[in-house]
Amino acid sequence: RTCGRRRSEAARNSMKLPVLSASTLCALAFATFVPACSLQMHTAASSRTLLSRISRTPPRAHQPNPQMTLLTSTVPDKALQSPTPRGSIASISVSPDKFVLATDPATNQPRTVLDRLSRRITHSDAGHGAILLGFDDTRDVGPAGRSLFAHDLGRIIESDRILTGSRIKRWWMGPVVSKRTGDVPVESQFLLARLPSETGEDMYVAMVGLIDGAFRSTFAGNKLTDNIILRTDSGDGDVRTGRVRAGAVLAAGTGSPHDAVHRAFAAASDAMDGAFRLREDKPVPESLDFFGWCTWDAVYSAVDPDSVRKGVRTLQEGGAPPAFLIIDDGWQSVDQGEKNRLARAFEQPADASEDDKTDNPLAKMAAGLLSKLYRNVVEPAPFNSRPARFWRWLSQGPLRQNLIKFFDEQTDFSKSLVDFKANSKFEGGGKTLRSLVDDLKASGVRSVTCWHAIGGYWSGVSPVSEHMAAFEPQWRFPNPAMDLLMVEPAVAWDTASFHGVGALKPDAMPAFYNRLHAYLADSGVDGVKVDAQSGLSPFGTGLGSGAPGYVRAAVHAMEDSAAANFGRRRGGDGGDAGATPLPLTGCMCHSTENLLSFRRTPMVRAGDDFYPKDEASHHVHIATVAYNSVFLSHLANCDWDMFQSVNPAAPLHAAARAVSGGAVYVSDPPGQHDFKLLRQLVLPDGSVLRAKTTGRPTIDCLFEDVSRDGKTALKVWNVNEVNGVVAAFNVQGSEWNRRLRRFMNMPARHPISVEVSPSLVDLPSFQPGGGHEFAIHSFRSGAVRAPVRADEAVAEVSLTPGDFDIFVVAPIHTAPTPGADSRGVRWAALGLVDMMNGGGAVREAHSDTGSAVVRAAGSGRMGLWAERRPSGVELNGLRLADADVTFDEQ
Repeated sequence: RTCGRRRSEAARNSMKLPVLSASTLCALAFATFVPACSLQMHTAASSRTLLSRISRTPPRAHQPNPQMTLLTSTVPDKALQSPTPRGSIASISVSPDKFVLATDPATNQPRTVLDRLSRRITHSDAGHGAILLGFDDTRDVGPAGRSLFAHDLGRIIESDRILTGSRIKRWWMGPVVSKRTGDVPVESQFLLARLPSETGEDMYVAMVGLIDGAFRSTFAGNKLTDNIILRTDSGDGDVRTGRVRAGAVLAAGTGSPHDAVHRAFAAASDAMDGAFRLREDKPVPESLDFFGWCTWDAVYSAVDPDSVRKGVRTLQEGGAPPAFLIIDDGWQSVDQGEKNRLARAFEQPADASEDDKTDNPLAKMAAGLLSKLYRNVVEPAPFNSRPARFWRWLSQGPLRQNLIKFFDEQTDFSKSLVDFKANSKFEGGGKTLRSLVDDLKASGVRSVTCWHAIGGYWSGVSPVSEHMAAFEPQWRFPNPAMDLLMVEPAVAWDTASFHGVGALKPDAMPAFYNRLHAYLADSGVDGVKVDAQSGLSPFGTGLGSGAPGYVRAAVHAMEDSAAANFGRRRGGDGGDAGATPLPLTGCMCHSTENLLSFRRTPMVRAGDDFYPKDEASHHVHIATVAYNSVFLSHLANCDWDMFQSVNPAAPLHAAARAVSGGAVYVSDPPGQHDFKLLRQLVLPDGSVLRAKTTGRPTIDCLFEDVSRDGKTALKVWNVNEVNGVVAAFNVQGSEWNRRLRRFMNMPARHPISVEVSPSLVDLPSFQPGGGHEFAIHSFRSGAVRAPVRADEAVAEVSLTPGDFDIFVVAPIHTAPTPGADSRGVRWAALGLVDMMNGGGAVREAHSDTGSAVVRAAGSGRMGLWAERRPSGVELNGLRLADADVTFDEQ
């Protein structure tokens, strides 16, 4: 392994495996399902580049080098970011009686997608084999127009399963699998339906709700009619229209469901005039190929330079050096909430008192009763129910001051930004943020990212701070949309509802973000994680652009500033979104107001947080990020969030991150690490074996309820340079309860039997007719099954609740043998068998006459399957001793 050189100068290793000579070959027939033989060897440590020529550089221990160049695969991610090319387009048409039809490309017969559109629905060609739906209500609403609409799209008449991505909180969405159109939840933003076929391939229909200027459209089922409703809202009663051109796009096809989803998003981008860009149009940030650490769950907002240094150091000392770091919430200069009220930044109620005391026994008893009332009665209640209305009265009346005091003293949600510079923990007394970043990079950290909320901080930007006066922030109170209140009624009595937030007008946003990002860039910071994004919408009223227009202005201003300030650190000019990889992560951003505004954001959190102490959340987290990625993977690289290596659910989370194709990082408290687990993810130089696209559920579980049906395992597929990978998880037994609005365990949890076939990897070369047989290797048991046909189900394992396994799906090659015997010898490169995504170590595998040649990266035990014992093994041109190679005869 060589560090500190340019990519073109990096060490490249090759392994050459001569097979038996022709004189010793004999006929050998392998029966299906007979455990195959495997070959394992120790490889030298190497860099992350593809390995193409012999290098005799001896392995070295990890030595941090601040000049080390970030190394990436030479196979471009863009080739795998676009959809799987095996899907066939089904042409869409609308009949005179307003039925939406999709013509099956195999049979040339039309199938009914939607059984009857409302007469007000308009339709036009959207390109990409999709149709654009809008509406024209001008005759009904007159010139004044309306701000809120609901139009009937009919029923998805031939579907047997519908997968939706719908909001579960203001910040996040989650998956729902339903059998009836009427069961589609309110605030469903994306939809994928399966239309089964008895004679040919199933058809898949994808729908995306759009934003047309100031108007945002989503889907909701009508349980009485079993129809789907297109709901369109500006979020501002004064922003009205009678016509919307772009309400939704619909695409259909056979083969791969991901093809239909991708074409729907491509059509959506065009229909919205490029307001957002697809994932393949955004360069992959280099940090994704390296291991990272985030401060949030480690120290929360108590983060300081000492805890940052200690967290990095303890990981380095244990052999899992973090190459990227996220300094999360806790570094910014903010007020203490009550200062805004004392400065009379807003009008106080006449009976307000700053001296309310709640430390007497009766008050504590009352607080306990109120807490139980809230959790058991108010929290599960619908927005307009009597309990919810009663609590709104309590919270805005008798309990108002107590709740304000609670938020001020116990949370950060009432605090607002007062200065761009870091707080006194990081700046002052000889300390600077710059010196901390310099120290971290000198120790081997490659990239440092800082957190900030899109509004500045949780309660925005302080209107009473002299440092913020130039941006003229104003106290604004939320006006949440009715559909959001149906999802999360608590938005009506959160912190902002008591005293508002300091909000910026759109014309002040570019200068604000530029000041914030310029300070960070000048401090050596490489990028930002922008949080709390979907909380911005309720403050967009009264400005004339509607809530969606306000959010889009903020997102675009933030992205442009990030590109200008952090892009130039990487040689970019801040111009074209596709020019330079940008370390920018969107978080708490699952409203389409944000998602469909991401022109430059290359990484997006795929689901709700990792909650270390909420046992019921872990299985739900894994399922949610996998299913959300069905949709989000077409917009950005999906980040499945940090986790902690010392946690009962840590192995499950680690396995999910290994096959996610996104960032692999932890939030371990300093000194609290499970290095045995981390070494299954992280190589000694801090790099990870990242899969090449986004992990998504396999076709056999895509439309199943892997959390609650008691029988279905979640299986996630991905692909590496050479091999495929399928991970299986038993995540049954818990759920996000949409009525109670909390994670909940369910009593029945049973082992699940799992089968894996190569065709679960949704790429043409892994399908029947792709020209390959395969070897399948189990990470947990080490068992190998070979040869296996593409459509052959093997590797049956039983998974207990919370258990997992990861399977390498390795194409089998044939090494020609010299002499008269032309059959050759079959073999497959399995990868580093002690790594969770060990197949990612194999960068190239091919046959020479009499030899099997593997180019690989990493260090550890390298496993191969071969029909015959090889006559010898060479590593980097040097023959290995027999003691370094084991051959399992079985």
